[in-house]
Amino acid sequence: MGSRTTLSAVAGLVILCLLVSGTAAAASTNWISSSSIRDTTGNSAVAAGQPLLAGDAYNVTVEIQVPFSQQQSQFNVSLNGAVGASGSQYWYVLTPSYGGYNSADFVAGSKTVTFTQVQGELTLAALFSLSSNMTVVQSGGLTLRFPLNNFPLITIDVAGGSQVGNLSVDISDQVIQAYQQAYAAKSTYISSGKISQSYSAFVSGVLVQAQALDQEGLPAQATNLLNVLDSPFPAPPNPFLFYAVAIAAGLFVVVGVALSLVIVRRSSKQGFMKSVVGEVERDLAGTEVKAAQYDKNLAERLRGIREKLGEIQ
Repeated sequence: MGSRTTLSAVAGLVILCLLVSGTAAAASTNWISSSSIRDTTGNSAVAAGQPLLAGDAYNVTVEIQVPFSQQQSQFNVSLNGAVGASGSQYWYVLTPSYGGYNSADFVAGSKTVTFTQVQGELTLAALFSLSSNMTVVQSGGLTLRFPLNNFPLITIDVAGGSQVGNLSVDISDQVIQAYQQAYAAKSTYISSGKISQSYSAFVSGVLVQAQALDQEGLPAQATNLLNVLDSPFPAPPNPFLFYAVAIAAGLFVVVGVALSLVIVRRSSKQGFMKSVVGEVERDLAGTEVKAAQYDKNLAERLRGIREKLGEIQ
């Protein structure tokens, strides 16, 4: 009796393990074995890991490996509902010999196309466009921009069953990309010797504040702020120059706190931003006057910072 009980327990455990492993395998299944994307607006291939750009049109090719046949079962291949058309139809079958393809039932102009589940290789191409507003969020009178990560561009679902394939991409835009490129370049200005080590605190303050602006959805303003680092900095022989630079760097922190509060205080966002940035601009103007007595170039840099802060409003 005990032996039968033990065997039953072991059998039950084996079945449970098989069910768990089968579920895990199904969850990790991806019938899309390879893919390639071409930006038809810029006429260039999209490298692996490179984001797509809002406002551009694309041609994506996917190779689908159907692992086994299942009688009367179908699967759907779908483009994300948020993408737009880039021609007269979305889908093109590049392997018409695939056993599960029926040209009479194929609706190329639909974002979802259906095939019979037949073991083999199916290659599809899709033409689509991304709206220029995909990365844009309007909030409290401000236009904010945020990248989209792991955007589910294509999914494959067994009809009446689970998802068996997917292709996800990142989506950015020209404004966000311009900021990221500017930040990558300017973050090396101290290490490369383009700006003296004496100004490291000031440069760090600019970089930190630019990152804060970008994270709040303001990459254009962040790029403007980074641009104050482009002109040559004067040699800093006078202690007052360090004093003026420290004041300017401190003001970036003030603006960072203000912008964080701006995002939280949605009801009075625009007025609060103008008030705080206006105060910072006035403080910078006073520092400009003092700096001009020692170094006109530094005064010009501070004036540039003040003007760029004005653009944030």
